[in-house]
Amino acid sequence: MESMSEIIVNEVKSRFNVESVYVENNVLRFNISPTPNIDKQFKDLVEVLRKMNHIAILKSEAKSLRIDVAPYVWPSRNLWKRDLIVTLISLGVTLSTIFYAGLLLSNYERLTALLYTFAMVLIIGLHEMGHFIAGRLMGVKVSTPIFIPGLPQIGGTFGAVIRLREPIIDTKSLLIVGFSGPLVSFILSTIIAYIGLSWSTLAPPQQVQGVLLPSSLLLDILGRLIFGPIAQNYIIVLHPVAFAGYIGLLITALNLTPIGQLDGGHVFRAFLSKRSFRMVSLIFILLLLIMGYWGMAIIALFIMENPGALNDVSKPRGIELLIPILAVIIWVLSIAVMI
Repeated sequence: MESMSEIIVNEVKSRFNVESVYVENNVLRFNISPTPNIDKQFKDLVEVLRKMNHIAILKSEAKSLRIDVAPYVWPSRNLWKRDLIVTLISLGVTLSTIFYAGLLLSNYERLTALLYTFAMVLIIGLHEMGHFIAGRLMGVKVSTPIFIPGLPQIGGTFGAVIRLREPIIDTKSLLIVGFSGPLVSFILSTIIAYIGLSWSTLAPPQQVQGVLLPSSLLLDILGRLIFGPIAQNYIIVLHPVAFAGYIGLLITALNLTPIGQLDGGHVFRAFLSKRSFRMVSLIFILLLLIMGYWGMAIIALFIMENPGALNDVSKPRGIELLIPILAVIIWVLSIAVMI
């Protein structure tokens, strides 16, 4: 009877041209030569190993390719009922904090507070649904959204998150799943900001109660489209719906920062090696410091790593190369400079 190691060796050899095999720290390492169908062959191998409670990682090493195989407990795929309960509970709590934030922003006008609540939930909810639908289409197992309530005094929410139920196999899936959410929230936030700005007013700063907010390039453009040139002694007093668009753009920009496992981290890690990704992350952390996001920059130093896809060899190509460029454009348009 074959041992588990012998079965795994045979499975790998049946798909790849294996140059050498050795064991290191309970990990089976295979040096292989490239093949034309390496993406499909590796994906098939991962699915076979899943049934054996093992996982494979494909990486470049010197002038050859290497597959590492190690024991791994794959999560259960039947967690949708628990996920749905968590989603509904977190949504209920977050709706209450967002609605109260809307009341504070509108001087307790309930209809305006409801409009603000609808706009915020639409932005953060469809952002996460963008991830969820993309994950399903790409065969990536993800949870339903978990909404995060926040202090009503700063908008009522810290957004929402979706959890990856298992490692992503290929870089194309990593790219599409990572970019889908920010793309949806950018489009929605832009539309909502435009509608909200059309309901906003102009006033001298001394007549306005509240905090002066730093603007973004996109909001400046939308403001000029609606109000034309604004006199120096006037500012835009944001309608609560415009504030929802403002928060949506800011959350989108921060999520697209190429750091760790943020959405931008997935987008850029899909194209870059581990070392190159770390260098890009440091550049953006410096930009965050310069623009006044000191807290996020400090936290980012401790969450810089992104493991990437299991197949870290085959990188996106063709029209997919436009996605990181588009991500940077969205980031530049949406980020508010705090200083």
